[in-house]
Amino acid sequence: MKTSTCASVAFVLTLIVGGCANLDSARHNNPSATALIPTPSPDCGAIDPGFGLQDMTGASVEKARAIYDAAVACDAKALIRLAVVDQTQLSLGSITPQEAFAVPNPDDRYWAITRMLSLPPLAHDDNVPDHIHDDNLTWPYIDESTDLVDWDGPNNSGALSPEERRRLDASSWSINIQYDGTWTSMFYGE
Repeated sequence: MKTSTCASVAFVLTLIVGGCANLDSARHNNPSATALIPTPSPDCGAIDPGFGLQDMTGASVEKARAIYDAAVACDAKALIRLAVVDQTQLSLGSITPQEAFAVPNPDDRYWAITRMLSLPPLAHDDNVPDHIHDDNLTWPYIDESTDLVDWDGPNNSGALSPEERRRLDASSWSINIQYDGTWTSMFYGE
């Protein structure tokens, strides 16, 4: 036991001191220690601008947080599980959760999730029973007086760069989560 622990520590130190270039060499010299080093996820395009619903609570916010955390971590399995459990509609066409969250992701779903969920949603109580005090959440925010998309939300946060605004406008992404925490949809260009 002591030998494998020392070998594992040596393996980790080899990586730290020698960098990733020594990864194959270190694995060759101590294949059992490879399990200690997590395999990096392929680039999924996610960013971490910060979860945007810090001042809200409820089942819909909890679900948004779970989706955001999974996307930031490039965790396709978690996103697929969330979408399957909620029977999330991922397109008006036919696309499976496995296809939607494949990595690499040419549709930029991971970027769209992380960017949208960092912004204020439209919180509304359409079809919410009177005794429920949670809201449905919809991204992008829609100005109810003009029916126009306002990515910065009611407080005009200015969190988006002009390039990010163009990217979101061009793709027309939307996410909807019901008051009970059901992730109902994530659409692209529809």
